[in-house]
Amino acid sequence: MKPTAVILNQDIHVQSLYGFCFRNGIKIPRDLSVICMESTEHVEWCDPLPTRMRFPVQVASGYFKKWVRGGCQPMGVKYLELEWIEGESVGKNPRR
Repeated sequence: MKPTAVILNQDIHVQSLYGFCFRNGIKIPRDLSVICMESTEHVEWCDPLPTRMRFPVQVASGYFKKWVRGGCQPMGVKYLELEWIEGESVGKNPRR
């Protein structure tokens, strides 16, 4: 069975994947869905625009400031949800 989705950790790999797909006749999102776990301006010119995730910098810096103001005392583990940025690179589930 052929893969139907690729999740990339870094946005620097999006251009390589899109180039590979173009050269091999793989259509995004018809044949392959793409999600990138990073979001910077490097992918904003891609067509189709990749669906991606963004780290909540404002929330993280708020925790950091609170930690510093509190005398750098242990705060425990903080889990931050990534922000989902809808793009055009995720297709319908072909197996449904």
